[in-house]
Amino acid sequence: MATETTSSQFNPLKYWLITWSFFRRYPVFPGVILIVLVIAAIIGPTVAPYERDIGDVRARHNLPGTVDIKFPTKPKGGIDLTDTDIAAGSTFIATYELPTDNQIFDIGKDGSYNNDISWNESTPNTPDILFSNITQEGAILSFEIIANEDIIEGQNDNIILDVQVIRTDTKLLDIWPDGYHFMGNDHVGRDVFSRLLHGAQISMMVVGISLVAGMTIGVALGLIAGYTANRYEPNIGFWMTYKGKKRRVAIFSPWLVDEFITRFVDIWYALPFLMVALVVTLIFGRGLEVLMGVLALIAWSG
Repeated sequence: MATETTSSQFNPLKYWLITWSFFRRYPVFPGVILIVLVIAAIIGPTVAPYERDIGDVRARHNLPGTVDIKFPTKPKGGIDLTDTDIAAGSTFIATYELPTDNQIFDIGKDGSYNNDISWNESTPNTPDILFSNITQEGAILSFEIIANEDIIEGQNDNIILDVQVIRTDTKLLDIWPDGYHFMGNDHVGRDVFSRLLHGAQISMMVVGISLVAGMTIGVALGLIAGYTANRYEPNIGFWMTYKGKKRRVAIFSPWLVDEFITRFVDIWYALPFLMVALVVTLIFGRGLEVLMGVLALIAWSG
């Protein structure tokens, strides 16, 4: 007797529809996203490819992609080699100051410049000279030049150089591609992706501390109010006669603490939180500590 076996074929479309229905029905998908964001916020500064606050104005408003790290600059009017005549065979120093756009970002943390300088003579009618050495101190380039012919002031003492500033990429991770900015650069040339990772950690820290502080304040007031409610002893006060009847006037009693906290919360709810935030900011100034304090003041009653 032959038995018939049925086998269901795998349907990828049906599988993904069932999976998507599961994610929509249960809060798994948002939970996964939240976990990924929390992990990114925790390890963000460690894996950020660039510094948070260092930018290059030459790469400002750059779209996502690789930034060319070669920035050519040509001295306007050329470089005046000397103010006096120079005899053939003499060695002298000519200087050139880098423009402003080539001074920003090229200074490393140790104060040194991250520039490699290359040059070439772009005009054939310059004097016959030989560049023997080039040094840089700050934004000043010093060319050590050997004159192969007489250089006459006002005749052949001006040369046109194409100075190319090659910025050393300041990435923090060796595995990160040179000059690559995953999300582009902002208005001052800072890496947006790195700032996003750093900002995620700061945001999580601010929110976390504010919520913990607010919860501590709210729980403490709630416990105190709950403990002192309907407690009339000890009763500190005095007796007085009012309309022929002796009445006890309480100066302090536990139930008064509950009443005070309740009325305080009612008044607090009536205050506009935006005005509270503005007043606190005006008194204590701006900063992360002030921001966390304002958020804690708002969070404890929520």
